[in-house]
Amino acid sequence: MIGTGDAWYTQAGLLLPKTNLANIRFQPFAEFSRQTFDRYGSSAFLYWGAGGNIFLDGHHSRISLK
Repeated sequence: MIGTGDAWYTQAGLLLPKTNLANIRFQPFAEFSRQTFDRYGSSAFLYWGAGGNIFLDGHHSRISLK
């Protein structure tokens, strides 16, 4: 994201309600990035990703998957 040009990055996530399985919550998320640099003309670099978090016992412990 460093250079002369434009960079756009966004990410979004949604924390789902508690399940019937004790105090476990799920949080899916996605991210997207688009960059254009003057050095490379009209070429654009795209990046996207998705994953999720599993919160155990509230926010005391977390498992992340990506």
